[in-house]
Amino acid sequence: LSTRPTRENDLPAAATCAARPGSVESRIPMNSTHLERFLDDLKFRRRFSHYTVRCYDADLRQFRDFLAEGNGHGDAALTHVDAMGVCRFVDHLNKSGHRAATIGRKLSALNCFYRWLI
Repeated sequence: LSTRPTRENDLPAAATCAARPGSVESRIPMNSTHLERFLDDLKFRRRFSHYTVRCYDADLRQFRDFLAEGNGHGDAALTHVDAMGVCRFVDHLNKSGHRAATIGRKLSALNCFYRWLI
């Protein structure tokens, strides 16, 4: 996997987009207030494309589900993430056969979301 150089203010190995056709609906409810507000901000203030917003939504839910499976804390998983959690996620994506470009988009979504939360 080739990664882009990170800037000093980037999240450590940070987060992003590629919805898979036929993907299973998320099993664990996310704090929809934060997610919906984030997605609305992307749509209406930042004017991201419909496709990008849909992808970010799918990728954030995938990351949340991945974290929850590892620690069993559901929604708390997104608020208690660390660099190792992101690294494990990237490793999981690599082992699942995702391409570097897809992993990069997923990392972009995470980066965007966590920056928005701050």
